[in-house]
Amino acid sequence: MKKKLFIFALIVVGFTSVVGQVLLLRELITVFYGNELSLGVIFSSWMFWIAIGSFFLGRQAGKFKQKLTLFIISQILLSLALPLEVLAIRLIRPILNIPPGEIIGFSFMFYSSFSLLAPLCIISGFQFTLGCKIYAESKKEAQAVGQVYLLDAIGDMLGGLAFGYLFVYYFSSLETVIYMAILNLLSALTLLFGVRPRYSNRGQTPADRQDIPVPQPDRNAGSDSAILKLVIVSLLIFNLYLLTGSRLSNLSKAITNFQWKGFHLVDEATSLYGNLVITKKGDLYSLFENGLLMFTTPVRIVSEELVHFPALEVPHPQQVLIIGDAVGGALQELLKHKVQRVYYLELDPAVIELSKKYVPLSDRKALGDKRVKVCHLDGRLFVKRYKKDKFDLVIINLPDPLTAQLNRFYSLEFFKEVKRIISKEGVLSFSITSNENYLSEEMKNFNASIYKTLKVVFPHVLLIPGESLIFIASLSPKFLTYDCKVLSGRLKRRGIKTRFVNEYYLPSRFYRERIDFVSSQLMMSKQAKLNYDFHPISYYYGLVLFSTYFSSSSQKVFYLLSKINLKGIIITLSLITLLLFAFKKKTYKSFVPLSILTTGFAGIALEIVLIFSFQVLYGYVYHQIGIIVASFMVGLVVGTSLMNKRLERLKKEVLSLAGLEFSLIIYALLIPLVFKSLSLQIDKTLIFLAVQVLFPLLTIIIGVITGLEFPLATKICLKELGGVEYTAGILYALDLIGACIGSLLSSVLFMPLLGLTNTCLVLALLNTATLILLLSRRGKQLP
Repeated sequence: MKKKLFIFALIVVGFTSVVGQVLLLRELITVFYGNELSLGVIFSSWMFWIAIGSFFLGRQAGKFKQKLTLFIISQILLSLALPLEVLAIRLIRPILNIPPGEIIGFSFMFYSSFSLLAPLCIISGFQFTLGCKIYAESKKEAQAVGQVYLLDAIGDMLGGLAFGYLFVYYFSSLETVIYMAILNLLSALTLLFGVRPRYSNRGQTPADRQDIPVPQPDRNAGSDSAILKLVIVSLLIFNLYLLTGSRLSNLSKAITNFQWKGFHLVDEATSLYGNLVITKKGDLYSLFENGLLMFTTPVRIVSEELVHFPALEVPHPQQVLIIGDAVGGALQELLKHKVQRVYYLELDPAVIELSKKYVPLSDRKALGDKRVKVCHLDGRLFVKRYKKDKFDLVIINLPDPLTAQLNRFYSLEFFKEVKRIISKEGVLSFSITSNENYLSEEMKNFNASIYKTLKVVFPHVLLIPGESLIFIASLSPKFLTYDCKVLSGRLKRRGIKTRFVNEYYLPSRFYRERIDFVSSQLMMSKQAKLNYDFHPISYYYGLVLFSTYFSSSSQKVFYLLSKINLKGIIITLSLITLLLFAFKKKTYKSFVPLSILTTGFAGIALEIVLIFSFQVLYGYVYHQIGIIVASFMVGLVVGTSLMNKRLERLKKEVLSLAGLEFSLIIYALLIPLVFKSLSLQIDKTLIFLAVQVLFPLLTIIIGVITGLEFPLATKICLKELGGVEYTAGILYALDLIGACIGSLLSSVLFMPLLGLTNTCLVLALLNTATLILLLSRRGKQLP
């Protein structure tokens, strides 16, 4: 077999792994509604199963005689696993009778992602260790592991770039997985045809000896090869058959209809920002984005409350800004107030284009009114940049802050930005999930956190209780009132005709006893903290609240996690470090593997910090995930290549490893300063450079450090741990286990509870502990 064919196969492994990772991540985000908790759960599940495949299966690689045949079989299995997993993810809700729009509990999220990702990840992890063992038969073991790690990283890099710049724009998910299946099958087929059976080494040319050695075949090798070729060719024909005509499109429609069983599905679309679906029930149309209900139309009571409650608290609403849904009835109601200009911000153009087909004619006319200016721009960026006439009314019509992207519209920083663009008697209005009769401790914390944050900026706040708690905030109390007679009078004087919001309906919503009850409950809440962009505590309170809807066990877990603080983490890290240091004569061999574990932990945690910060600053990450992953892999390729070239000449291996740990510490400490500076930028050019250059560069740096460490640690551990399959398997597994734990803790715990600065401080302290342990073993001689 030609060496180039196996190199190509290893690159295909990495390529498929990353495309599969990003694709399945996007699919699962749609199922789990795209918050950072789901990202952490998915990443951790992915890393865990790859670690299982790498270590527990990979360590058995040396026992197989026909290693190359086993590698070919793994590629065939991979070509089957990826399409089947996409189908399983799409069908899991209807199979388990969980309707679209229903929020999924943490337990279901964890168990489903954990089980669905297992087959593909186990195969990928096994392929790495098996590839190392095959490659080591023609190279020195340390070089072989580093070379396979490099080739895998090159494939990862190419896969991330291909997905971020090609697949996401031009191919559906089903088309992508079919092309991935074809690529793996072609790679397996070329490996099969590249094998030249030989029973001895006599007669080989020097060129032959540069090939990857092929294990001596047994008597059944020929028949086995024929069977594999038949299987591969059959699968290739089947996949090509699916790509012809409209078969894949029809399959996709059938799957979507099954996903939405019980609903009358009338239309769907996929944009850069998510998956959109329109359903119909009677005369009502509902728009779902990534499975979450955005609006139902025509439901006038919702639109009337959204608009007229805050508009009646403003003397003359002339300039209006609405962020979020307005096409479902809000624009029509706003224009009744004889406004001069309405800025309607909707990031995704596909939302409006799809909605226009199904909203009533009156709403379509409102959308086309010359006073309405539609802007396809992130709401935060618009507010930061806006320098024209101040707004009399700002309405935020968005879901609860259950993601970093949404939390940024309920933070102290955002409220300060709104204060700058709002008139003296203007109002800001929004609503969140609540209850008018009883507030549980979880709901109280959730509501109180946002209420207290809002009061810091806007001293005068009206509360309108209900299933949704409506906030109406202003800098001046002059025009604010709870008096229903005054509000009814304003409605009549403006000549506004409404179906629901009138003198008979207002008293039921502005019920003074309920208002006083909710106000007193929120004011008395001592546990609730202020909500910030980079310390999104309301996001965590929201997760805790919604966990109570599903199981008491999830509620208890979140409650216990909320007790964790920076001081406790520092004490725990210090005790573990002191314990390992005290017994270093027995534990010093574990320090290098431990550095791989902590680097895996910090690397993925910092990557999630980058994704989280990108969400906070720029508001969308759905189509950027591939680019972020690709950037990390670019760094991995660069770092691994540099270390592989210097590996044999490097003498002070442990000291060099300690230096890399130090660089990771400095990086973690600098990240908060970078993002705090970026949050102040409003210049379009600087923002473009940050998105297109700085974020990828920051991700590349993480990859470079990780790429430099792995081959170096492998060289050290090969002298201490033994065989290549064992060493490669255990180090790769530790890297992934660290990443598994880091992704889960950083998304669920560190970022919402500790905030950006303290999260990065924890990561710096973690690697500081490893640095100290590595420096303490410098005097130990390697066996």
